[in-house]
Amino acid sequence: MSIQELLQSSKHQLIIPLGTARRRLLIFINIAYIVLVPIFLSSEKVSTGYFVPHPGLYFVYGPVALINFFSALYNFTVLKNNKSIIPQWLWGRLIHNREKTDFVIGWASLVSIMIMSFCNIIGFGNPSNDAILTDFALAHSLIILAVVIIGRKIALIWFLVVVAVFNL
Repeated sequence: MSIQELLQSSKHQLIIPLGTARRRLLIFINIAYIVLVPIFLSSEKVSTGYFVPHPGLYFVYGPVALINFFSALYNFTVLKNNKSIIPQWLWGRLIHNREKTDFVIGWASLVSIMIMSFCNIIGFGNPSNDAILTDFALAHSLIILAVVIIGRKIALIWFLVVVAVFNL
C-alpha cells in the first residue's frame, strides 16, 4: 500500500466514521422509528379516527418504515455476523461490496427520516402549531445524526433546509 493510498484511507475513516459505533447508531435509529411510528399512528387513530392526518402521508410513513426495517435487519446481521437472517442469494449481493452497501443503507435510513421530518416541518398533515417543538427537536437531532452517518456536508445542507423552512 502506497503512502497516497494510506492517506486517502485515513482521511476517509476520519471524515465518514464507519464501524461498530455507526452501525449500532443506525440500528438504534431504525428500531426507534419502527417502534414509535405504530405508537404515533395508533394514537392518531384514537384521537382523530384516522391513522394519518393526511392520506398523502401513507406514502411517507410506509416507505420510511420499510427502509428502516430492512436497514435494521441488514445492520443487525452484519453486527452479529449472523448470515442466517437474510437469504443467502441476497446476502452474497449485499456483502460483495460491503462499503458501498453500508453507504447506501445509511443514506436511505437517514434521508427517509429527513423526508418525514420535512413533511412535519412544513405542516403537511400537521395543522397545529403546538407540534413545532417536537418537529424542530426531530429536525435538529437529525443534524447530529447526519454528521455521524452520512457526513458533515449533508448535515450542513440539512441545517440550511431546517433554518430556511422555519424562517418562512
